[in-house]
Amino acid sequence: MSNNHLTEWLNKTVSVAIVIFVGLYFTTLECRADEKPKKAPQETAKEADKPDAEKPPVYVEGKRLWAKSFRWAKAPEFVVEEWLTDKPEMKGKYVLIQFWATWCGPCRRSIPVLNGFHKKFGDELVMIGVSEESKEDVRKMVKPKIDYFVAVDTKTRMKDKLGVWGIPHVIIIEPGGYVIWEGFPLQENYELTEEIIEKILAIGRKLKAAKEKEEQASVEK
Repeated sequence: MSNNHLTEWLNKTVSVAIVIFVGLYFTTLECRADEKPKKAPQETAKEADKPDAEKPPVYVEGKRLWAKSFRWAKAPEFVVEEWLTDKPEMKGKYVLIQFWATWCGPCRRSIPVLNGFHKKFGDELVMIGVSEESKEDVRKMVKPKIDYFVAVDTKTRMKDKLGVWGIPHVIIIEPGGYVIWEGFPLQENYELTEEIIEKILAIGRKLKAAKEKEEQASVEK
């Protein structure tokens, strides 16, 4: 096997392994969903626990979702109309994408949380906020300040392919292009936290180290 073929095979293997290992972790983490009744739980009245949505959520393993579920599936092509910040380098990195709007209360409340993620994990996790508003409307928003990357797509191309009808909606994509986390980041009992992100990245670090070890061994042969 040539070095090029070996590298290609290792890249595919690592991506599949990431999806499997992260899947096993979150299956364990979310086992509480199995303890819930089969019927959908009652909607909470807490405003912070609900996104701005056009219709009620669906339930995936007990978790409310205001979009189609793409977890463990290949993410649609990421397309934006215009960057309002520098365009980030995403190749080989984990990517967090949040669909949001300036008029959306839950979206604005989530921004400080995402700023914290960006500050702590920015070297390994590329964070992007995508709004379907005009760039002028997005730039009018002064507070809260966004510290991560921002883009607009008035054609809502990726958002539509994901079937999003409630915002904010977040997906995390691993380096091979598979969605490994999705949902409303402030949802009670299913919040996106630093602990969850750290677990995801830790798995990725181990698999990356294993890949580099295999590549080094192949060179030394």
